[in-house]
Amino acid sequence: MKEESFLVDEKTVHPMPNAVVHQWTRRVPPVREWISQVSLWIPVYLNGNASLVVLEDGTQWYVPWKSMNLYQRAAKAVFLEIQELRRAYEDALGKSQYVPFINPHTKAVYPALKVRNPHTRNDGAVGYFRLDAIKHLTPISDETCHLHTHHPFTFEILMSKPSAQRRMRDSSTFSILVQHQQTCGSLRM
Repeated sequence: MKEESFLVDEKTVHPMPNAVVHQWTRRVPPVREWISQVSLWIPVYLNGNASLVVLEDGTQWYVPWKSMNLYQRAAKAVFLEIQELRRAYEDALGKSQYVPFINPHTKAVYPALKVRNPHTRNDGAVGYFRLDAIKHLTPISDETCHLHTHHPFTFEILMSKPSAQRRMRDSSTFSILVQHQQTCGSLRM
């Protein structure tokens, strides 16, 4: 029996049913308590910029932070220096944009994939998807693909399948290099 999947794209109306909506920062549990359970987060519009967070157990939360702000809070919660991570990404792969999020405690890596076209410069365009929560990608057109997760969600990715695969592969490679460098003591994050 085929499991039904809910498509999340730019036209999706938020909040989704059964999701917990945290409208104020002070109501969000401390990031350090839940970041290791996150499967993905994407930027959405919900009374302004917010992020939809999906946990490993499928629980959905909305937090009142832009995707990049959540990235910064998550990095701080796991004791990562974003500038060091960016510098290491550039040194390793020659790229300085779309640095994946890496949780050093769980060894999970989250590539940055484009999920929406921002309305203003202040809006986020990328979401972060834990690699082991991704089932597969399906091409939709030359410029979009669907990302199927282990949850009952499929996300529209505004990138070609080869571009999304390359971003995922780069993130995985970078994660391996970071783990190796941390083991050898040549990288501190």
